[in-house]
Amino acid sequence: MRRAGTGIAVATVALLSATACGTSKPGVFHPAGAGVGATATPSSASSSRVAGFQFPPGHTGEFTTQMPGSASQRNVVKALEDQQAAFRYALYVKAGDNRYLRWTEANIAPTFESMASRVRTHHIAERGVIQYSDITLSSPIYKFPSGSGTGGSFCLQAGSARDYDTRSGKTVSAVIPSGLYQFAMHKDPGGTWKVAQLRKGSASTCSQ
Repeated sequence: MRRAGTGIAVATVALLSATACGTSKPGVFHPAGAGVGATATPSSASSSRVAGFQFPPGHTGEFTTQMPGSASQRNVVKALEDQQAAFRYALYVKAGDNRYLRWTEANIAPTFESMASRVRTHHIAERGVIQYSDITLSSPIYKFPSGSGTGGSFCLQAGSARDYDTRSGKTVSAVIPSGLYQFAMHKDPGGTWKVAQLRKGSASTCSQ
């Protein structure tokens, strides 16, 4: 197992499009504790630090895909992991804190708000280990006037992890379902890789 990570934040089956690049330089992804390496998966009794975010005891995630040999591809995969860590932290730990959206997908606010509203209204939390595997870049990194881009897919496996109602402790349907997901990444003129598009694939389960 390579290292601990977070659950990839998936919105809905609908495609999420990135906002067009503006003239101002966007904020660079610098989560709390930036520069701190990922730690080993914690026990259910301890909290875990994932991409600089402190997740509560019993709730964490793992990225098990080995990093690519290419430095440019590693940067894409690392950015995907870090930005999705911010999304899951904002949704489940901060119950929809929009301050974290600037580190995640552009133009995701409407979908995120819908998900966050469900989490807050129904008092939903998550427990267990969410695992993300087989992060694959399915297209080469290409260049265009506003930056660089690439696409790929990954597998989200909930395993024994569950969303639950904090009042009753009962399991509820997952806000972010397991399955195969497809994504596109875009590096803006400032040099920051961000998720440009994210959608759930047709497969409900993954081969791994």
